[in-house]
Amino acid sequence: MEIETTLKHAGKSYTVILGEIERTNLGYEEHGIFTAWVQVKGDSWGQGFGGYVLDTSKHNGGSIREGSAYGLDFIIRILETVGVKQWESLIGSDVYLIQNPNDSWGPVLGIAGKTTNKLFIFNDHLTEWNLTHPGTLGLK
Repeated sequence: MEIETTLKHAGKSYTVILGEIERTNLGYEEHGIFTAWVQVKGDSWGQGFGGYVLDTSKHNGGSIREGSAYGLDFIIRILETVGVKQWESLIGSDVYLIQNPNDSWGPVLGIAGKTTNKLFIFNDHLTEWNLTHPGTLGLK
């Protein structure tokens, strides 16, 4: 049985569907960029979210990279929203995926904690940090 419902937040409506975190990845992708991914499964589906750039170029676009406050806050917000204290504890946790109500197979726009009553909308987080597209970490 799938649990799907509607969520209203900040004047917007979203579809939310309950799933279980199946696996995670926190580390460097093949181009040397630090990212996080979370894969969630349901009864007959699976969907992931992440891929946001969590570090930054150390010298204006150079290949040397360093951690960013935005990236650390992104990781902390996922942990707080799900209600766990370590990244490894995400696996097996229930979480609601937040999606566009007109596109249930589209991107995951955020997550809501099943036990925490917390919400984490990814684009709102970018706005809080005065950032644009998650892949660029460019200033607005």
